Amino acid sequence: MITCFCISEEGGGHPRAIKSQLGLLGNNADQKKTFTLNGKKKYITCAKEADLFLVAASVGISDDGKNKIQMIKIDSKAPGITIVPMKINLVPEISHCELIFTDVTISETDLLPGDGYIDYIKPFRTVEDLHISAGVLGYLFRNACKYDWGRDIQQSILGCIVSVRSLALNSLTAPAVHIVIGDVLKQITDLFKRLEPFWEKVGGQAKEAWDRDKILMKIADKIRNRRLQTAWEFYE
Repeated sequence: MITCFCISEEGGGHPRAIKSQLGLLGNNADQKKTFTLNGKKKYITCAKEADLFLVAASVGISDDGKNKIQMIKIDSKAPGITIVPMKINLVPEISHCELIFTDVTISETDLLPGDGYIDYIKPFRTVEDLHISAGVLGYLFRNACKYDWGRDIQQSILGCIVSVRSLALNSLTAPAVHIVIGDVLKQITDLFKRLEPFWEKVGGQAKEAWDRDKILMKIADKIRNRRLQTAWEFYE
């Protein structure tokens, strides 16, 4: 199944920016709770093609003033969901959409266990970093072979791929993993610089697409740097 992780809204992806609301509707004949979901999500990748949505919604404010987040699984064909295409200049080959939820009925069995932020959103940010890095590196390795950029370049790309793969198999909440991710991402940035003269020789639409999409690795840099700083502080 194609599954979309639906977090970001108009104000971003931080828990305090999540305004979508999950409200209690009542109990059914089996005494199971039912809920309604209302709100919007933006920049959802592959929403048009998806079978399932994993949606972060607010269930109120906790005693310490934080937005309490609940993760919900929803069939993409459920009544009350409107999918609106968004035009984004970044990797336009992949669809991005806005999702509008209007009185979508949610069963108690559709609520995912645990804390929506701690157990899902927070680790997914690292999952996203690693998988995007792997995708970009795979694309670069393909081009390194296609345009004969030489074994040194191919080896460097493969080394980064192996590092990303190894990190993805570790605990994504471990401070040590975030420290190593910080170094691997720096290696990838350095690799991009090494590849600049090779892309100049390629030229044409391929280079234009690369210049357009390489910024993908810079998205959420501030959040990533904060995670790295927190990871180092763990050992101080």
